[in-house]
Amino acid sequence: MRNAALTLGLAEAVLDYTSGSFGPALEKIEAFSDGDRGCRACPRGDGIQVARSCSPPSTGKPSHSACRLKAMPQASETTRDGRCACGRASAAVSSCRPAGLPTPPRRWQGIVAAPQKGVPVAVLDAVFAVTLGRAAIHTGDEPQLRRCAAVAQELLGTGTPAVQRHGAWLLALLAMGEGDAAAALAHLCALGKDERLSVLPLFPPDVTDKVPLVRIALAAGDGELARSAMASARERLRLNPDVASIAGTAAHTEGLVTGDTDHLALAVKRFENAPRPLALASALEDAGKAVAWLGNRQEGVALLGRALELYAQAGASWDGSRVRGRLRALGVRRRLAIGAPPQHGW
Repeated sequence: MRNAALTLGLAEAVLDYTSGSFGPALEKIEAFSDGDRGCRACPRGDGIQVARSCSPPSTGKPSHSACRLKAMPQASETTRDGRCACGRASAAVSSCRPAGLPTPPRRWQGIVAAPQKGVPVAVLDAVFAVTLGRAAIHTGDEPQLRRCAAVAQELLGTGTPAVQRHGAWLLALLAMGEGDAAAALAHLCALGKDERLSVLPLFPPDVTDKVPLVRIALAAGDGELARSAMASARERLRLNPDVASIAGTAAHTEGLVTGDTDHLALAVKRFENAPRPLALASALEDAGKAVAWLGNRQEGVALLGRALELYAQAGASWDGSRVRGRLRALGVRRRLAIGAPPQHGW
């Protein structure tokens, strides 16, 4: 009876979560958390831990099980069943988002090896590949970028639709990182032109993904995609009005689409109350660029300087180099040492 109730509760939580109602989903998950000790070794027990590790979007804070995931069985290094894929990918998500960019444990590196032909790829293994790819973009890790690009091509070419979406999104991010917006948009259209409007959200979702999606759309001249992403961010905010990271994302996307510096300033304010330093740095960078373009050089330099400091603290050397370039264009030279990124936690 307990197992049946647990299964039903998790199913209801997943429905809430995938619809974007993160608060109700987390409440259902936490309702079962105290009773999961007896089934830690079973798929349902792992399911609770995985689900709770994905709860930060609903609260702006990590759930305490995000750290517990690090202690899941070492067997996940050598097996490929769905349960262990969940453990690997969730650990990746937990330690790479939303704080800095820790160096992934060495045992994770094998997961980005190109999948063997004919071997199914679990969705959460695809999640892991996207996580490593995004970290490689921020840190400018060229070898890792090449490996992740190869994996993304495999995901796009041989995976299920859910896996293909992860591959398309990672390829789009990689292309945009190289400054090729047209290629990024082409990757988003790989599953069909209309499908570009529904590539996001992935599972588990990163609520800030709408910001790079809007950037791709605007750079590629796809107004429909930009407006769709902005509307989606607004709807997620309607469902979760008290979540700072979601409010920041909604304001950031609207600021990018409309060019309204007030919305960009609001995005900065909201992200200052969320544990997402890279998202805050991104909002500061866009706000600084916008106000400087409007003629307020002093404020622009101050905002860009804050962004540079956050990127440096996170070990995001690629982003830091970009912001230094923006500051040089404004006549300012800033040099900050890129410290070693944190190895543990959020």
